[in-house]
This record gives sequence, C-alpha cells and structure tokens, in this order.
Amino acid sequence: MKFLVKSGEFDSEININGTAVSVGEEPVEIEFGFQSAREHFSLLKDGRSYEVQIEKGSEGYDVFINGSKYNVQITDEKEQLLRRFVRSEQAELKHVEIKAPMPGLVVEFKVNETQSVAKGEIVVVIEAMKMANEICAPIAGKVTKIFYNAGDSVTAGAVLLKIE
Repeated sequence: MKFLVKSGEFDSEININGTAVSVGEEPVEIEFGFQSAREHFSLLKDGRSYEVQIEKGSEGYDVFINGSKYNVQITDEKEQLLRRFVRSEQAELKHVEIKAPMPGLVVEFKVNETQSVAKGEIVVVIEAMKMANEICAPIAGKVTKIFYNAGDSVTAGAVLLKIE
C-alpha cells in the first residue's frame, strides 16, 4: 500500500508491502515493537532506536518521535484517487460532473434532482471492493441531473450526477 506523507517540508511516498518498507525509491529496514497501546511503539531504524507515539490531531496526526512533535498528513492510494476526480479548482466552476472514481455499485444517492447542495456535502455512496466510498460535492449548487439509480453498477469515470 502506498501512502503520501507530508510534514512541514517533508513530502514523500511511503510504500509498505508486507514487511518491506521504502521511502520514495529507497528501501528502509524498520523493526516495530508495540508497547502497551497500539499508538505507542518503539522503532529501530539503521541501528538507532526511536520511541514513537501517534495521536489523531485536528489536522492529520501528531507524531511524537523521541519527544519531538511533528504534524503529519497521510493520504492512502484510495484517497489520492478520489482527489484526482474531485479537484479543488472545481470550486471556482459554475457546474461540475461528479464521476465514479472507480468501478463499483451505487449504494445510494444522498440527494435528489433539483435539490440544493453545500460544498463538501455527501451526494453519493459507491461500494467498491466491499468498501463504501462517500463522494462529496466539490461546489455548492443545485443537482440538475442524476444518471444512475441505487443498485446500478458503474465503471470508473462514469458521470453520476451534475451540479450547477
């Protein structure tokens, strides 16, 4: 699984495949030793020991390494894929087509045609690989057209609805 990790000026892709870990293209040998809580563990990297504690913060995660605090934003592959389909620059558009980010099954539309929606409001739920994916409106507006019904299968890129 790939993760995009950002903290201050640190911006890197971390790939975890079983016990193999790489940062960017560089393989890294890491050993974890979990302590009393899952969020608190010891990490051994290149022969050095680090005490690590992770807490969910208001924006991302607060990671404490040997007492130093770092605010970290982490996005996984699914979230990165969803962001490609719903870009922030759409906020300036007067209308958008919301597309399926992956093939799946339409679980439900949370809106009806002619309904007004707020930016960030959940408009449709798609199930893919037994996971529900909530898709939000990138702009405030009015739903002008819904192209599918709950229970329909959709392909990646299929236009689900329009908002103006």
